[in-house]
Amino acid sequence: MSKQATLEKPICVKPGKDIDLSMCDTLKEELNELVNEAGKDLTIDLDGVKNIDTAGLGLLVAARSSVTKAGGTFLVANASEKILYLFKSMGLEDHFLIG
Repeated sequence: MSKQATLEKPICVKPGKDIDLSMCDTLKEELNELVNEAGKDLTIDLDGVKNIDTAGLGLLVAARSSVTKAGGTFLVANASEKILYLFKSMGLEDHFLIG
């Protein structure tokens, strides 16, 4: 995973692979650390992510909640049509700001 943080830009996390149970603990720790440090805008760049399982969906929902409680915005970027369909079918399309 790669991350960028600058004063001018929101923090961007790019998992680069599917978000599933096997990576949730690592990604959760990284996201929690970033939210605690910056507490502001966070972008999840889903370029290269082909699938998200239920554990991954739960992680994204929790991350969005943490960011918005801290007064920031949570943006999902570069989501594939399959991921967008997944969000819609799970009733999550209105929970995420998608760019």
